[in-house]
Amino acid sequence: MRLIYKILLWHLSIVVLLAAVGTVGFGGISIGSFLSFIGLVSLGVAIADLIVSLVLFAAGSKELAKGYLLSSGILLIIGLGTCGSMWIDTQGHF
Repeated sequence: MRLIYKILLWHLSIVVLLAAVGTVGFGGISIGSFLSFIGLVSLGVAIADLIVSLVLFAAGSKELAKGYLLSSGILLIIGLGTCGSMWIDTQGHF
């Protein structure tokens, strides 16, 4: 498996793990709170990945930078999708 896809898989698994721990840690075990944590954590990790990819591109490590940039793009899509849809929950489980 290429390094780009390994970085993406690691970052996706970190986001899901942090969202699960955050959901259980704050006492709200519902799909609405899990989705809001997925959205917020993925947006945070995506911004960090974008900054790291820019630094890696400047340093000359193109393969690592591509992995972080791909991870940033995918996590931005996931984060914006879930944060945009979390207001649709009419149960108020936040």
